[in-house]
Amino acid sequence: MQFPHDGETVEVLNAGHPPPVHFHGRTPSRWTATGPLFGLAGADHAVHSTAVHTGDLIVICTDGLEEARAPDRRPLGDQQLLDLMSAYANEPPQRVADALVDAALEHSGRRLNDDALVVVLRKDGRAAASA
Repeated sequence: MQFPHDGETVEVLNAGHPPPVHFHGRTPSRWTATGPLFGLAGADHAVHSTAVHTGDLIVICTDGLEEARAPDRRPLGDQQLLDLMSAYANEPPQRVADALVDAALEHSGRRLNDDALVVVLRKDGRAAASA
């Protein structure tokens, strides 16, 4: 993920994980996957660029969350995570991330079988600092 200096867009290259979810207000949209796993021979990867506005929320997760399995082997699933993101969309980013991880742990009996990473960003309108 890259934030160009204009502060009005975000660029992402997504290779094999679920596409990011972007909330503009309370309306979620899932960005388009930009390619398969890195390292596959002949695979093409594109950069997705989209406008972001003050207050927008971007949620990035690895598939370890949606694939978290209950003791009966039932996965948590993408829709349940999206519903949870929607319920917490107006909360601070840390609270959104905690809710997603907590849901995966609760669903799986606190035993995830895959990596789980969550990054939640909210555009706050402040100018980016330059180094």
